[in-house]
Amino acid sequence: MDSEKKELVFKVDTVSLLNEIQNNAIHPKDMAALKIPFGYFRSLLNEVAKRAVEINDEDLNKLMLRMCLYSVSQTNSTDYDAELVDSILENEVQP
Repeated sequence: MDSEKKELVFKVDTVSLLNEIQNNAIHPKDMAALKIPFGYFRSLLNEVAKRAVEINDEDLNKLMLRMCLYSVSQTNSTDYDAELVDSILENEVQP
């Protein structure tokens, strides 16, 4: 048995999560109050992603990939590259 413990790491498609919450609430009329805050939050996340690209920090890039805030990690993007994302997250390739 391997005594080395691996850290459990999750990926979250942040944009899709926000859309799912907004579009499929139990009471959609109640979600109308969140439409504008979600829009601002989405815009803010886009700014964070742009700044993260400029900074180009390895750990920050991995977080951004895990949150699917880079197009290469968004499954609905034409830039999507699962192999590249996995290799970066597993430290096989430098971002």
